[in-house]
Amino acid sequence: MDKSFNISKSDEPMRHFLQQVHEFKDGKVQMPDWETALSLTSTLTLPDGSAFADIKKAIHARDALIRKDLIEFIGGQKHRVD
Repeated sequence: MDKSFNISKSDEPMRHFLQQVHEFKDGKVQMPDWETALSLTSTLTLPDGSAFADIKKAIHARDALIRKDLIEFIGGQKHRVD
């Protein structure tokens, strides 16, 4: 990979990049399973055609979920599962 490579400069959606990752290309990891594990929706990984309001809503929902999980983890109510 080129040291100056930066995916954030790409105009392609995240899913386009992920489809080039060998775990996805080889079928070792399925996109829906990966998205679920990271609390991502297709609105975030493939936003083409989604309304800006829907993308914003998905970002805020994921942010709230991650914050809730972190608070529960710090408080001892949630334990690591990895």
